[in-house]
Amino acid sequence: MKMRTDIPIILILFIILTGSAIAADISTILSSISGKYDIVWAYNASDIKDPWKKYIPGAPDTVNDLKTMLPGAGYWISINSQSAVLTINGTMLDSLEIPVYTGWNLVGYPLTQSKGISTTLSSISGKYDIVWAYNTSDTKDPWKRYAPGAVDNDLTYMTPGNGYWIKMNQDAALVI
Repeated sequence: MKMRTDIPIILILFIILTGSAIAADISTILSSISGKYDIVWAYNASDIKDPWKKYIPGAPDTVNDLKTMLPGAGYWISINSQSAVLTINGTMLDSLEIPVYTGWNLVGYPLTQSKGISTTLSSISGKYDIVWAYNTSDTKDPWKRYAPGAVDNDLTYMTPGNGYWIKMNQDAALVI
C-alpha cells in the first residue's frame, strides 16, 4: 500500500501486517519514509494519565513512548519532505475488532473499500457521539464531521488508509 505524503501532517492508520495481527516496530513500518518525518503521535484512550504517545526518530527511549504500531490504530505523522511516499508491505486485514473507550479514540479504517460511516460504525451505534476526520486535500475545510442524526454531516464514508477521531459515550468494541 502506498500513501500520499506530500502534505505537512497526515492522519493515517496501520492496517497492513506481515504475519498475524500483532504490533510491529514503528521504525520498520515507517522505513520507506525514514528521514522524511519528524514525529509520530498516537492517542491511547485506555491510558488515562498519559494518552498521547510519541516517536521521534533518533530520540532516546526515555523520550519515545511509542515503539510499535498496532492494526486499527490511527497515527499523526509530521512529514518534512514532499518526496515522502509511505509504502507498507504485508497482508490486508478483512476485519478487525478495535477496543474503544469512553472519551476520544483515534482509530483506523482497515478495509480496502470505502464504506458508509453509519454502516461501518453499526457495532457501536448509540455508543458514540461524534466522529471527526482530517482531509488534507481540502485546504479550506480539512476537518470533516459525522454526528448521528445531524443533517449537516460532511463525513459520510470511511476510506482505506485514513484515521478517525471517535468520541465514545461508553466503552465498546468497534468491529470493522
